[in-house]
Amino acid sequence: MDNESEDNCVTFIWKIYNFNHCTQKTGGYLRSPSFFVNKSELVVELYPRGTKGTPDCIGIQISRMNTKSDEKISFAFSISTVDRII
Repeated sequence: MDNESEDNCVTFIWKIYNFNHCTQKTGGYLRSPSFFVNKSELVVELYPRGTKGTPDCIGIQISRMNTKSDEKISFAFSISTVDRII
């Protein structure tokens, strides 16, 4: 991210409960609630059983909901998992 200040940072947390019980088949996904970066509405699409080309992996994609915007957005992200029984 060239010359960007920390003020442009967006934190988005999406909690998925009972992930081990997701019923999606390969290619099926869960869609997060939308969030905004600048004027772009985004969602995270999570493929619990992967996609056709990678069925043994968890897939993740960030998609823009408002396709009218051609603004470039740079991402740095992390994914955390927590395995606990409450």
